[in-house]
Amino acid sequence: MISQLISIFIGTALAQGQPRTIGGQYLYPACLRTADAAQSAGASCVLQAINHYITLLLAAVAIGSFAFLLYGSIQYITSLGDEAKIGAAKKTITNSLIGLVISGLSWLMVLGLASSLGVNVDIGR
Repeated sequence: MISQLISIFIGTALAQGQPRTIGGQYLYPACLRTADAAQSAGASCVLQAINHYITLLLAAVAIGSFAFLLYGSIQYITSLGDEAKIGAAKKTITNSLIGLVISGLSWLMVLGLASSLGVNVDIGR
């Protein structure tokens, strides 16, 4: 049953024979990168998958926050003194920085929760 669910979850990546990467970061945890590993994956694979996907999510949030910071900066530069555009640009920059702070705090909360539960995690290290 578990092997069938795992096969459905990662079937397309394994069917092509190569694990997918984005910027050198694998989209699947090590326990699910090959068909043999996926068939023998056990309960420890769940924790490894959670760690892996949290790391990917935090990286995506950081990239998104930087993109919005850049977008807000461009808005500010191209506002040409228009108060409404300057206000919108400042709001975009502020919101992107707030998002970055929240993602950093969530990373710290996950690490704190994991250490209090005695779970060894490698999130963002």
